[in-house]
Amino acid sequence: MAKLALKPVAGTNNKVFVEPVKRIAKKSAGGIVTTVGKDEPPYEFYGEVVAVSDCDDKGMKPNVAVGETVFFGANFTTETFEGYEYFQMKEGNIYAKL
Repeated sequence: MAKLALKPVAGTNNKVFVEPVKRIAKKSAGGIVTTVGKDEPPYEFYGEVVAVSDCDDKGMKPNVAVGETVFFGANFTTETFEGYEYFQMKEGNIYAKL
């Protein structure tokens, strides 16, 4: 069994902004192009942390840092800032660092 390059995160209530990775069409070895279906979300559920709060309402420091790639769940809001779309979530919604 292969070892996963995941590092689980014990979440806090810190606010985190993540730049999501957009899904793109993929081409198989046989040349078949698979596109994103209309029922699929346009983003993958991982991305790069671009901002994180210093501490939450209980004084807990965050377990993730700016620049880290994280894998997260579907509980987030979408925010647009200077033309870019970001996901805002609580750190507790982040499952692991990649």
